[in-house]
Amino acid sequence: MFKPFISGGKNLGWSRVEGKTFFFFGTRHATREELGRVFPQYRFSFLKQVHGHTAVLADPEKNLEADAHYTSTVGVALVAQSADCTPILLASGDTVCAIHAGWRGMAQNIIRSVHLTLPEFHPRVVALGPHILKDSFEVGRDVAAQLSAASPLARDYAHPHGDAGKVHFDLAALAREQLRHAFGERLQIDECLHDTKSDLEFHSYRRGKATTERQYSFVVLNP
Repeated sequence: MFKPFISGGKNLGWSRVEGKTFFFFGTRHATREELGRVFPQYRFSFLKQVHGHTAVLADPEKNLEADAHYTSTVGVALVAQSADCTPILLASGDTVCAIHAGWRGMAQNIIRSVHLTLPEFHPRVVALGPHILKDSFEVGRDVAAQLSAASPLARDYAHPHGDAGKVHFDLAALAREQLRHAFGERLQIDECLHDTKSDLEFHSYRRGKATTERQYSFVVLNP
């Protein structure tokens, strides 16, 4: 169960603890500077995200180009930045991974890429965070076709739209399928689902295309 993380009278995000692992999905109030102030015990690792499918070993001293990173180092907090894309946080007993899964990354099955990069990684818990949900995610049929092609079970998560040239697409449903196909049907998937487009507590690219602001979500191993 994710609970509000209140600091300074504001809800910075939603968090939960699973054993030694701390999961955090930020709201618009959790700026990069605020994370450093509230969590001084952690070394934050950021990525130069490119909407691809590459996973790399995290390095807090570098701004590596990738959309997923992993570590077994205690105290290194892996950040996924998003403003409608899906932050996915994974944890086994001794390794954590953070994925920035935009629709392009999901069309390339970045989750499968993580599994191929880390075949020995067997997450016990995965958390899906706030992103643009089905009712707000309107795409053309060409995008829907690319996403449906990335379904390992050839399922179609497109739903009817009032405009014949568009559909509503369920990214969360596709993520669940890709996760279970990569890591096993018994995988525990926890969800902290808020619609970033309609909920003003979150930044949204589709709501305000001029924005460059992002949510910051992270997963970290505690001592």
